[in-house]
Amino acid sequence: MANSQESSDKMQNSNKKYIPEEAVKRLFTTPASDAERTIVEKQLGRFPRGMVAVGARCVCGRPLAVITRPCLEDGTPFPTTCYLTCPEAVKAVSRIEADGIMREYNELLQSDEDLKK
Repeated sequence: MANSQESSDKMQNSNKKYIPEEAVKRLFTTPASDAERTIVEKQLGRFPRGMVAVGARCVCGRPLAVITRPCLEDGTPFPTTCYLTCPEAVKAVSRIEADGIMREYNELLQSDEDLKK
């Protein structure tokens, strides 16, 4: 298994093309269906404001994350363009965030010139 430095090197040497172009095109040309919006509404417990498309699915096929507009219908900026919706994934990520990993990553982003690029 590759260590973190090897993984980092591979990412840097991949011309920073992490998402295949055809996947990006599909996201922007295939809007979320009413059925997908209903599932996401149940996952969140509220209407998914600004939802454009399902960005990722869990192994069972349900929405895992959605793509949202950068601004809501009333013009209010919406800071999260990729929003995690799967309740189990949200719980898992919340536990990781509670351990302070985002603070560590933010500090790393501020101090590492290569990551700033």
